[in-house]
Amino acid sequence: MENSLEDPISLKQQMSIRSLMLFKSPNVRAIDLLLESATCLRVLDLSNTAIEALPKSIGNLVHLRYLNLDGTQVRGIPSSIGYLMNLQTLSLQACQRLHKLPWSIRALVELRCLCLEGTSLTYVPKGVGELKHLNYLSGLIIGHDNNGPEGCDLDDLKALSELRHLHIDSLDRATSGAAALANKPFLKGLYLSERAPLIEEQHEEEQKNQDSKEEKEKEEQEINIVQCNREGSAKVNEKIWNELTPPQSIEKLIIKNYKGGQFPNWMKGLKLGISFPSLVHLELDNCMSCTKLPSVGLLSQLQTLQISNADSVITIGSEFLGTTVLSSATSFPKLEVLKLSNMNNLEEWSLVVEESQVLLPCLKLLHIRSCPKLKALPEGLKHVALCDLHVEGAYSLTEIKDLPKISDELHLKDNKALLKIFNLPMLRSLIIDDCSKLKHVAGLDSLQHLRLMFPPSTETFYFEELITFWSIAFPQWLELLIHRCKGLHRFELQCSLPLLRSCLDGGKNWHIVQQIPEVRIISCDGKRYIRYNKTRRVYETNAQSGE
Repeated sequence: MENSLEDPISLKQQMSIRSLMLFKSPNVRAIDLLLESATCLRVLDLSNTAIEALPKSIGNLVHLRYLNLDGTQVRGIPSSIGYLMNLQTLSLQACQRLHKLPWSIRALVELRCLCLEGTSLTYVPKGVGELKHLNYLSGLIIGHDNNGPEGCDLDDLKALSELRHLHIDSLDRATSGAAALANKPFLKGLYLSERAPLIEEQHEEEQKNQDSKEEKEKEEQEINIVQCNREGSAKVNEKIWNELTPPQSIEKLIIKNYKGGQFPNWMKGLKLGISFPSLVHLELDNCMSCTKLPSVGLLSQLQTLQISNADSVITIGSEFLGTTVLSSATSFPKLEVLKLSNMNNLEEWSLVVEESQVLLPCLKLLHIRSCPKLKALPEGLKHVALCDLHVEGAYSLTEIKDLPKISDELHLKDNKALLKIFNLPMLRSLIIDDCSKLKHVAGLDSLQHLRLMFPPSTETFYFEELITFWSIAFPQWLELLIHRCKGLHRFELQCSLPLLRSCLDGGKNWHIVQQIPEVRIISCDGKRYIRYNKTRRVYETNAQSGE
């Protein structure tokens, strides 16, 4: 259709068009003319095109069911959209220049799906609650910047009993609506978010003492007033959160930018298991003030758990598993994926259970990222049959040991203090990226694949300690590992050019390389390589020492 817009389309052809889709098309010059005559359109998809404004004639498309403007540059929606009485889907996701919606949007009485995520809207006009057939509503902004009456409040959601998916932003601006989630028997996906906290920039200098003492005192008074207002607002919002109880039908729950000091009452103790008997996916993101995690181990159907940006959490203990509530139970009976990231103050993590309890029987993947103070992995992991373990940015972690059931892959990246890896007898694949202090690797009897990456920054920073290694020699632990792991059949290495050249046929490390069935070595800049396959008798390189 994009190419055909270069030339005029006959009036008869235009009138008969039912679907018009211009995916990522920069050519929208003829769209205004086309829409004036294509009055039989049912589907109009202009997503990711260069269109900046919808013509008023959009209101003539009375048969239109589907309108997609995702990723466009539209700045506004004409009020004539209210005439689209048959419209069922309106998608405006990632319309970053869209600042306002017309009041006439509440006239779209047949609307089933309204997507507003990723826009620049500051409020959504009241009346969304009149669209009683909505089953998918994302990016709903609560309230109004100036506390005006124009914006929606939680009360507007009361009549939307057919909702399957609900995404609420700016929940901290809510003033009422405790029963907003009542009468939602079909709701499966729920996203609750307050506004992201403002980053208050601190001046490194006091502008060379140019401000007068009176001005400084005035600034201090204003700061105190703002802090008092924030504290009062936090108390009010905690009350709203506590009353905003989700229905038991929820399968996916995301909580973001929650500013309360503790999680809502419906996420505490036994109430968590009772409140969410069907919950499969849970994300807690940027809940910066909460010092303790909820007892998510009680969620009987939970399969995926992601916790990120929880800087107030210092320890994770038995409350996380729910063992403080139940003395005999299975913690996380169906959890398969667990991700902890950007927990800057997390120091200790314990997974201790009683003999009568079962721990994480289904866990397959564990990701730990940017937890710089975490001193050790929980000892209880030795009882878990993990497939994949990924640890990145754990700057205080010195060893990874005694994980007899981990099988598929261990991926380690940027763990600056890591010294030892041992007793992982079932592990088949090991990836090590920028763990420069590593000195001891043993007990990997089943290892089949080894991949090492040493970025240039590591080479420079630790040059004195590793000068021999970066010149022509493998570290001792690597030589021993290759010698002991008889099943190792693939070795990948990204390293400095001197070390790469030492692996050439006839070089200092060739006797080690030629023991491994398949080898891939590449320089840090990606320009030089060695490819070796023992079985196929393949040897290729562009890194001859004479170059």
